[in-house]
Amino acid sequence: MKKIVSGLLAAAMAFTSVGLPVMDNGAHTHIETGIVAHAESYDFSYSELDDNCVMLTRYYGSDTDVIVPSEINGYRVTFLEETFCANKNIKSVTIPESVEAIGDSAFGGCSNLESVQIGENVKGLGYYAFGGCTSLKEITLPQSVGYIGRRAFNSCYALEEITLPQNLEHIGEGAFYNCSALTDVTVNGNVSRVKEETFSGCSALKSVNFAANCVERIDKNAFTGCKELSEISGLDSLKELGTDVFTDTAWLAAKKQESPLVTAGLVLIDGKNYAEEDLAIPDGIVMIADKAFKGNTNIKSLTLPQSVERIGDMAFTLCENLSNISVPETLDDFGDWCFGATPWMDAQKKDFDYVTLNSVLLYMKNSKGNIVIPDGVVGISDGFFKNSRDLLSVQFPEGLKFIGRNSFQDCYYLEEVTLPEGLEEIRDGAFYNSQNLASVYMPQSVTEIGEYAFYYCCALQDLTLSQNITSIKDYTFYNGGKLKEFYVPEKVTYIGEAAVGSVTKLNGGDIYIHGGVTEMANDALVYNSVIYYTGTQEEFNSISRPSYDQSITKLRRLFRIKYEQHPDIVETIGDQSCTSEGLERHTCRVCGRVVEQTAPPKAHNYGEWTVIEEATCTAMGTRERTCLDCGYAEKAKYGPEHDYEWEVVKEPTCDRYGTSNGVCKVCGNTTKVYPSALGHDYGERVKVAPTCTKDGYYISSCSRCTRKNTRPSGEYATGHTSGEWVIEEEPTCQEYGKKSRYCTVCGGRLETSIIYAIPCDYGDWEITTKPTCTEDGEKQRICKNCGKIDKAVVKATGHSYSDWEYSEPDIEKRCEADSYRTKTCSGCGDVIKEELTAHGHQFSDWYSNKQFENQEEECELERECRVCKKTERKTFSHEWVETIFDEPTCEENGFGTKFCRMCYKKESFDIPAYGHDYIKAIDSQEATCTESGYYHVVCSRCHSESAELIPALGHDFTELTIVKKPTCTSGGNGIHECKRCGMVEEVELLEADHTPVTERNIQPTCTKDGLKGKKHCSVCNEVIDEGKVIPKLGHSFGNWKLEKQPTTAQTGLRSRECTRCSYLEIEVIPKIRYDISSAAITLSHTKYTYTGKAKKPAITVIFSGKKLKANTDYTVKYSNNIAAGQAKVTITGKGGYKGTVVKYFKILPAKQKIKAVTPLANSFAVTWTKDSGVTGYQVMYGTKSDFSDGKSAYVTKNTSVKKTIKGLKAKKTYYVKVRSYKNVGNSKYYGSWSDTRKVKTK
Repeated sequence: MKKIVSGLLAAAMAFTSVGLPVMDNGAHTHIETGIVAHAESYDFSYSELDDNCVMLTRYYGSDTDVIVPSEINGYRVTFLEETFCANKNIKSVTIPESVEAIGDSAFGGCSNLESVQIGENVKGLGYYAFGGCTSLKEITLPQSVGYIGRRAFNSCYALEEITLPQNLEHIGEGAFYNCSALTDVTVNGNVSRVKEETFSGCSALKSVNFAANCVERIDKNAFTGCKELSEISGLDSLKELGTDVFTDTAWLAAKKQESPLVTAGLVLIDGKNYAEEDLAIPDGIVMIADKAFKGNTNIKSLTLPQSVERIGDMAFTLCENLSNISVPETLDDFGDWCFGATPWMDAQKKDFDYVTLNSVLLYMKNSKGNIVIPDGVVGISDGFFKNSRDLLSVQFPEGLKFIGRNSFQDCYYLEEVTLPEGLEEIRDGAFYNSQNLASVYMPQSVTEIGEYAFYYCCALQDLTLSQNITSIKDYTFYNGGKLKEFYVPEKVTYIGEAAVGSVTKLNGGDIYIHGGVTEMANDALVYNSVIYYTGTQEEFNSISRPSYDQSITKLRRLFRIKYEQHPDIVETIGDQSCTSEGLERHTCRVCGRVVEQTAPPKAHNYGEWTVIEEATCTAMGTRERTCLDCGYAEKAKYGPEHDYEWEVVKEPTCDRYGTSNGVCKVCGNTTKVYPSALGHDYGERVKVAPTCTKDGYYISSCSRCTRKNTRPSGEYATGHTSGEWVIEEEPTCQEYGKKSRYCTVCGGRLETSIIYAIPCDYGDWEITTKPTCTEDGEKQRICKNCGKIDKAVVKATGHSYSDWEYSEPDIEKRCEADSYRTKTCSGCGDVIKEELTAHGHQFSDWYSNKQFENQEEECELERECRVCKKTERKTFSHEWVETIFDEPTCEENGFGTKFCRMCYKKESFDIPAYGHDYIKAIDSQEATCTESGYYHVVCSRCHSESAELIPALGHDFTELTIVKKPTCTSGGNGIHECKRCGMVEEVELLEADHTPVTERNIQPTCTKDGLKGKKHCSVCNEVIDEGKVIPKLGHSFGNWKLEKQPTTAQTGLRSRECTRCSYLEIEVIPKIRYDISSAAITLSHTKYTYTGKAKKPAITVIFSGKKLKANTDYTVKYSNNIAAGQAKVTITGKGGYKGTVVKYFKILPAKQKIKAVTPLANSFAVTWTKDSGVTGYQVMYGTKSDFSDGKSAYVTKNTSVKKTIKGLKAKKTYYVKVRSYKNVGNSKYYGSWSDTRKVKTK
């Protein structure tokens, strides 16, 4: 029986059950009232919707296998919301065909749910519908599903495969996030957009198959973390791609191996491996994806075809050789920093204070403070001022046509924006999360505003909106919560998902919608105070909305939609006074309707009150005021009032309240008031100009206290103005000099540099001692500046011998016989004679006749006899000779080569840098207690300078002098002075230690704890140590003594006594209860035929020959006893009986009815009535009326009500009958056969 809670409690439960909607609600519509009821026999609570339908809000049962009823107490079940949320018991669930939507968190957190059977009429899944169902392995969505909400299958770790239905049009953000076992996905529907993080974290995902020519856009991080993803099909129509969609996927890695330019549909995804210098993007490409060529060091020039419509964020960032760019004149969609850190951009920045491409702003030298965007700019590129916390204001140029995506995202200090006339488009996320943006003026030229354009601009309170936009897209104004009113522009026909959600809620404002709106997406108006609609309720109901959207239903339930409401601009057109009516013209600012109506008399314009009779402490006074327009006089009582004399106890300050005591002068009544804190009284802001090193700012001081308030003025530090070099120490031939440069504005030293020592200016070399063949000579030169003499050795010339002259001219004979040879010096006539003894062959050194590339581990050498040219060959190890070409410096490595002197193999090697050798300080500054010092050094090798910081020394305080000695109840203080700088510091001293005294111990008893070791302070009595509790002993009882024997009709008694304290404990012995499970229990019926009504067979219980009485000895509960399948009866003992017994009975499908049998050639067709509560149908046919030769055919879908039997004999008579069946678990439940029909084939 349904229990309905009435009165205020029912209303409260209705609001509790509904709550405020969140994104992606799904389900039923058109509700005017809400009733919460509990269906005891079904273990469900529900809320009543319209059209005799209900929404199940909670399941209270404990079954593991649950069949959701299609009806409860005559109401059709159409919607589930949070029904099974966080239920840890259910393992399987069957959802009937009556259900049209599975709403928010319907099965969220059901961690043991393994299988779900969904009815064929479900159209949408809400937010987190199956999120956290970590045991769910597979699920089949019916073809009717068109909407899958955000995080619908979030963290379904066991889900391995899913095929999405043909009618699917929308998949929400993160719908399959972190489904780590999901391996294959097939998207059959008309899904044109894959939203952010849809499959992110699906680490086992291997293949994704989209329907052909459907997917046009994939948002950022859609497949992040899908490293195993290797197969993707159906991307032929792709036009737009977000950031990091396929990053780290196996699919992208394989594509990069196949081609240096990776494309999908009309998007160029990756070209980081492109190796050519000239890059010409293929014709037909519409978008170059985010980061597509980021970091490519090969590309020097870029040419884009006319087809390219967008360059993504950071597409060519860090292409360090890209210096030449050619783009079509029509291209105006440039991503954030798309050409950042390229030579092309650097060259533009060098010559100009701002950079544009096709008149779209890509760079500005100054993007902080109060910004003026240059004239001639027609667009602002994506993310241009994103996260600019220093941006205070923006002045836009005339001629600006669009503002790019996320251009002003997170601009925290931006408070006001006036957009220029002629602006046409505000793109996605343009002012996203600019939380202090309070005022926006938008010209009527704007025709399009993108998604999330003003998302979370939660300070927005003054909005002038263009009347020429035709749609408000998803989340465009979501959480613009301080608007007092929001008027949907008159040309708008479509309002997107949460487009104006929470747009007025924080200020309790109103939303006005005109009758021209024809379509609204899910949660379009969610989280708002009052919705005013200019049309009728019937017209509002005709607006096209998703069938699974519940947000309008909930707004209606809270009575927040008002119909036939016109926000009028009122104009007085007739005379009106305090006493006579006038005439007003009302013009609706939403739909333009004009109505003239009578205006009631206006209110009196009263002057100040005049006291006629003073009020006293105990009696009221009288006062009077007069209307300044008509002279009407109004009298009123006031008071009574005490005449307090106030004594100020504590004056209020800027940030603390005060205290005043009052005593009535007449009656002596006393009171006390606490005047509020005054708040800071900041005076006029004084502008402080910027200096060389500090930004400019405004400063104002509180007139009451010393607090100061500062705010940036937008003028930045000017930077130093460098003067000419000032020579402070002249250099000489022997020592360095020093020079410095100073700021011409503030006089600060900017830099100091050494002047290298001047080289000696030597004269020509003069020979002082000539060299001979055997002895060295000497030369010298003299410096013209310092007279230094530089001497050098002139090497001995050495002998100049003639060629050898042999005594035996025949070379071959010298290898065999002794001879000699001579040579003579032409300088000194010295003669060298060498005896030549025949010692066999005189071989040369070993040498190589091969290229060194062929000499690997060893070298193969040969040598030749100098006399007869005979050669020998032998293998040797390499013998290296090193040559240094580039000596190392202090910071850079050197370079050299080495070659084998035998085979001439050559290799190069690096020589490590020396490191700096700093030798002396140029200038220095000593460190103090609070400020750091420094000193400069110079390298003896490369003369580079370095500054070394000397940390601040910190204070060196004297011993503390006690001013106030601390006690155990209050602290003290003292002072000490820095020995170095004399600063005096006051030090607070903590409270002194207590003087402990130990209290007497307390022994424990049977019922009370004892205590030992408790201590308190003998000075202030504060407890220092709570001591240790000695647990109470508890009673020490003897044996139980039976005082009264229990029976089935009355309880018994027994007692026992404590041996320690004699406490007597008496206990009631329960009545004797027999276990009903040993009783004989029978059902009046064990089988029924389905009728749509609950089946309740009579129960008979026999215990030890005695028939028990229902509701006296036992209770009965029926479940699953309406739909076809297995029904359950639970018999529970009561009174003198205990235990539970479960019995089952069957409910078979209803008898089937054949509608028609149609003869066909060699076949016949049979049709029957549809039964939505069954699984399928069995058709039996044969040539004999008793079906002894009968054959069966099965129809496994309950929606199919026709079967053609083929392959029969022509002109033969056949008999046919039909019955329905339902699958429940592993069992089939068959209904009764239809009447037999006869047919003769053709």
